[in-house]
Amino acid sequence: FDRIMEHGSICEATTADIVKQAASALKYAHNRGIAHRDMKPENICFCTNDIGNNHIKVIDWGLGFYFGQARMSSAVGSLTYAAPEVLEARDVYTSACDMWSLGVVTYVMLCGKPPFWGNYAEQLKKMKAESYPMKDSTWQQISPQAKILIRGLLKADPKKRLPLDNVLNHDWLRITQGQMDTQMASQVLQNMRNFSNTSQFFSICVASVARQLDHRSLRDVYRVFCEMDTNGDGVLELSEVRNGFERIFGKDSEQLKDVEEVFARLDLDASGTLDYTEFC
Repeated sequence: FDRIMEHGSICEATTADIVKQAASALKYAHNRGIAHRDMKPENICFCTNDIGNNHIKVIDWGLGFYFGQARMSSAVGSLTYAAPEVLEARDVYTSACDMWSLGVVTYVMLCGKPPFWGNYAEQLKKMKAESYPMKDSTWQQISPQAKILIRGLLKADPKKRLPLDNVLNHDWLRITQGQMDTQMASQVLQNMRNFSNTSQFFSICVASVARQLDHRSLRDVYRVFCEMDTNGDGVLELSEVRNGFERIFGKDSEQLKDVEEVFARLDLDASGTLDYTEFC
């Protein structure tokens, strides 16, 4: 939010990077039955003041709701960013409300202004009509892919909104993909392989310490994790770990041969996936 206020908007490549991370955070939460319900720029924070570091975290889950056990029906969030079905709260709604908010956040980051304005009734009318400006000089400089993504998210009908899988695989977000540093990745994966040979008690202790570490201490680990997390759901499946090892060490490498055993040892909670602290 502060960066938008300071610069008026955020460049397209940086916005795509931020949106991809935010979508991945939502995917992780939604897979566990949790909706955020208050996505807005103020709740997306950079991890550092370094202008060249775009690593973000989604914060303030105070309005979050565990829809896995109950249905959402209350009007919450901010008028500017909340989905129309949340504002009206006439019936139950789904986690698709977060997708609308993500669309508004993306719009604001790119042009520095909200897509809807006016009083409550005026904004709601424009939301339902999907009526928002996207033809001025600012938008003429924005790529067609970015506009397609926003239009796919700002659908008044929640069932027609882009699901998270489609967002994470969207062409526009692929502009953020870079080449993995193979030397760094090789070291991280080799450390991971060595760590799998320690006792379970020691592994649990180290995972606990990892949760307390400053993100800068785990920067390289985080980069490798994100590169391997190809579906962006915030956890690593066996196939993703195997592909990562094959990509770095080679198809016939010794490291790849015992990857299933390494994976099983690192999966401390036996969930069938590795979360970030297990990977660390």
